[in-house]
Amino acid sequence: MPERIPPSSAAAATRWRIPPHRTGRSAAVRALRRTARTVLTTVAVLAAATAGLTAAPASAATPDRADSPTASPSYVESGYQDPVTALPPVSRPATPHCSVTVMRHDFANSYGQPYTGTVTPPTACPGPWAKVVLTWSGSVAGRQYDRLAGVWIGGAEVLRTSTPEPDDDGITWHVDKDITSFTPLLRGPQPLVADLGNIVNSTYTGVYHMTLTLTYYQADRRHPAPAVADRVLPLSGDASPGWYSLSPGQSATKSVTFPRNLVHARLEVYTRGGGCDEQWFDAVPSDLASQYPDYLCGGGPYREVQVSVDGRPAGLAQPYPVVYSGGIVPTLWRPVPAVDQFLTLPYDIDLTPFSGLLVNGRPHAITLTPYGAADTWTVDGTLFLDTDHHAARTSGTLTRDTLTADPQVSTTRQPADGGAAVHVSATRDWTTEGYLDT
Repeated sequence: MPERIPPSSAAAATRWRIPPHRTGRSAAVRALRRTARTVLTTVAVLAAATAGLTAAPASAATPDRADSPTASPSYVESGYQDPVTALPPVSRPATPHCSVTVMRHDFANSYGQPYTGTVTPPTACPGPWAKVVLTWSGSVAGRQYDRLAGVWIGGAEVLRTSTPEPDDDGITWHVDKDITSFTPLLRGPQPLVADLGNIVNSTYTGVYHMTLTLTYYQADRRHPAPAVADRVLPLSGDASPGWYSLSPGQSATKSVTFPRNLVHARLEVYTRGGGCDEQWFDAVPSDLASQYPDYLCGGGPYREVQVSVDGRPAGLAQPYPVVYSGGIVPTLWRPVPAVDQFLTLPYDIDLTPFSGLLVNGRPHAITLTPYGAADTWTVDGTLFLDTDHHAARTSGTLTRDTLTADPQVSTTRQPADGGAAVHVSATRDWTTEGYLDT
């Protein structure tokens, strides 16, 4: 059987540089220099093995012997209920607060049938808020796959998660997330969408019983409201749910008109591979995978999600290798789930160097493209924008952009014992710089 070995090493470094102040101007300067070098190695060893089995009638069975090894349990675990994660718990300020349950819903045969509702800030906690915490909790029993799920408020994806795989006794779990950065959307009533695609039949019997709660913590002198963006603009699709399911070679584009007094632009990107790209990090070159389609996935072990502004490369995210609760060996993730399994963290991309090009009052195309995809990728994004509170207009330009759409992936292959050793490397080194007059 094939042996899949994940990437042996990956390294990235980030450097920020602010250019010298431009004399004679009142200028807010934003510049980004990012250097990322990643070396990935995957080894696929292909071999065949046979085993001889002899069947005997029941009457020929021999009694247990004292020196016979004791049968081991299929797994040993404890504390599978409400699994703990490596993430620190979300801190909660000691202030008056209101908890609002915005959803109670059972997800059974729910593909293409998301829950929809409305989120309204509680009158008893009108804000300003020191913090707003989302709690996603659920239970499931029986047999069921791990499922991808997401929550949108006001069209913006505020949570991406996946579920545990249950057993007959069932499991309960919960996920907390600080969503204070979405405060501009939370100040008034907003549409709510929660999606958890599931199938229930005679084989897969688990129904996900889910509850979604928002807790609003009032600000006070000791716990002031934090600074948040002036505007939050979703890049989600028009369909419900709002994420984009992209096949190899596809992109997602959203047209956005930016405020004319923009001073800072941050893009938050969600991305996850599915199907054969669920574990993209142990994929091999496609020609090798085609020889063993039952064992290997193609496309190689390098992926990135590229961001462009009006067709011009503007940034990228190199996704973290997430393992679902049913991935590789399910009992590895009991009772502690893999990193990013229950709480998928988004990637931040600073588009501020492009702000001078975005303040002309015209629509601009923001495009997300999974590079190297060999199967479906689920992507989404949200813009967090800061504006100049003392000026109706800002101006500036992009002074330098060396980012390209080609990560310069290099692949070499050498014979190895019983198969082939495949070495894949990718190098990224780019600069984006710009300035804004405020």
